[in-house]
Amino acid sequence: MIFFNKNTKHDKQFLELQTRLNYAYWVASDAHHYFENAENNINTYEYGKLVKQFNSSIEMAEDISISSTNLDHDHAQSLKILKKFVLECINELNFSKNVKLRDSESEEINMMNQLQIQENFVEAYLPYLHPNELESYMQQSFLIFSKACNNINELYLSLEFNDSASFKKGINKVLAEFKLARTMIEKGINDPFVVEGILDECSIMSFNNFSDSDIKKYSNMHFDYMNLWIEFFLAYERSFDEMFNDNQIAEDENVSSLMLDYLQNHYYGLININAIEIHQFMFEKMGIDIPKIEVYSLRLIKSPIDFIQNRRIQ
Repeated sequence: MIFFNKNTKHDKQFLELQTRLNYAYWVASDAHHYFENAENNINTYEYGKLVKQFNSSIEMAEDISISSTNLDHDHAQSLKILKKFVLECINELNFSKNVKLRDSESEEINMMNQLQIQENFVEAYLPYLHPNELESYMQQSFLIFSKACNNINELYLSLEFNDSASFKKGINKVLAEFKLARTMIEKGINDPFVVEGILDECSIMSFNNFSDSDIKKYSNMHFDYMNLWIEFFLAYERSFDEMFNDNQIAEDENVSSLMLDYLQNHYYGLININAIEIHQFMFEKMGIDIPKIEVYSLRLIKSPIDFIQNRRIQ
């Protein structure tokens, strides 16, 4: 953050609250991801446990009182922006409350609303981020990817109107955006200042709590996180390129679609696992006790063959 290293006490308090908010999101994301992929196999008891854990993420975020802290303006304001965004995201993920969308028009409106929420967040939050820190690269990448996904809806409208020229142009635009989302993170990986930002966080948490191997582990977890998102975006880039290839036959297109489903779920599950581990590690180094949770995404890791066979059976 651009305001780090001016007030150590405020930095540490900020990092704790920021970590709690981000952790709340990833706990919710993990529960939602599991529900989306295992809904038909969850019994009543397991569903109750899943909802309870999801609801705990809402409580974690809501219980953070920024106004009761003595943080300076920039620390407090950026936390308020983050808290609002996290609660909006968790609300979108709430599978126990949200009714499944019934038509493509409703789905399109929902996607546009989500994109607007993300655009508003990035516009408000980015000024508080150092341009060369990991989070800055990630938030810009997420926004590019979200816009690409939103633009996919326009592609299908072109198909409905048999507008092949617009469709081809739209495909190229989406593929370029997927690539840009990926290369934004690659740029971050190659930026030496990203490592400095990671070390800044270690310093705020106190280097006394970190061994040399801890610092290496903490840094590696963040680079693993970035690489998983690169693989996630690359899966979209390659799959859409194959699915809309002029030489693609129907069977190949179906396989490409199934593989995209597999890769999307596989990498997003790994991202959930990785993000939760990063935040739990941070809590440990800050000496903060947190309730024990089950990482549901661990249940979903499977081979592509098993995944595709199960999808075909369904």
